[in-house]
Amino acid sequence: WGDCMAAWQAGIHNVVGTTAGASSWPSTWMEQLDRYTQIVLPYDEDEAGRGGRDKLCQRLGEERVYWVRGIPEHSDCNDVLRTEGAPALFDILARHRPMPIEGVLGVDMVIGQLQDKLLMGESFTEWLPWKVHNLNKISRNILPGDLVIIAGAAAVGKTSLAIDQAVYSCVERHIPTLVNCPEMTPEELVIMVLQNVLRVRKDELQDLDVLAEGYDRLRDVPLYFEHHNSGVVNLERSLGTLDQAFRRYGIELALVDNLNYLARFERGEHIEAQARVTVHLKNWATRHKAAILLIHHSRKDHQ
Repeated sequence: WGDCMAAWQAGIHNVVGTTAGASSWPSTWMEQLDRYTQIVLPYDEDEAGRGGRDKLCQRLGEERVYWVRGIPEHSDCNDVLRTEGAPALFDILARHRPMPIEGVLGVDMVIGQLQDKLLMGESFTEWLPWKVHNLNKISRNILPGDLVIIAGAAAVGKTSLAIDQAVYSCVERHIPTLVNCPEMTPEELVIMVLQNVLRVRKDELQDLDVLAEGYDRLRDVPLYFEHHNSGVVNLERSLGTLDQAFRRYGIELALVDNLNYLARFERGEHIEAQARVTVHLKNWATRHKAAILLIHHSRKDHQ
């Protein structure tokens, strides 16, 4: 709020302040900003501010986000107002510029991003470990931008493994997670999640007290399920849902079950269709700095 009042005092009145920092934007705020075509983000010039600005820029849409340069390191708008006066703050805010274009980064910007990550306590090689500890011995951690394909013979627990990892990511690591499984209803998926979290059998969920316990455990967990009441859930529709969920909820991990289902609605031979689906999902993960777990069920005629 201090920065908002500082901008107002400097003569810029089309300004709003938020009640949380850069890392805490609920979906309702995104809805309020949908109608605006130009949004200036004068976040604090510190590691948390720059990291939050970059992530929020992706959610809001890079084409309408502008950033401010000239605020001293480890300072904010209020600091500039107090030390340099209202005219100086007005000049800095008025010289906002578009965010750098997508797909082009200078080496200095990339090194700066790496420095910011280290200063924020992040690692280049650690983000989301596997819930199953043995997998950490044979595979590295899941990283933003990864597309991880989970494949295997029928009935070996591929979906259960992926659900287990998704639950771990959102419950234990607080990573916003989306589950896309067109061949299962949200109710079926939530039953699997409840069994995982509460460690109960499916028949025990018939007890209202057990369901109430599950509700209390999960009501604030950032876990979402893709669900469409009608129509085919093809690749284009799934990518559109991923985009919307990223903008609204800040999705960082998506579970897609499964590759064969999405490839079924693509043109060309089955192998070509699978490759096309995989490439599109990988590009989405890279562009949004999110990770995707993609389940591959072998077709019966190829087993």
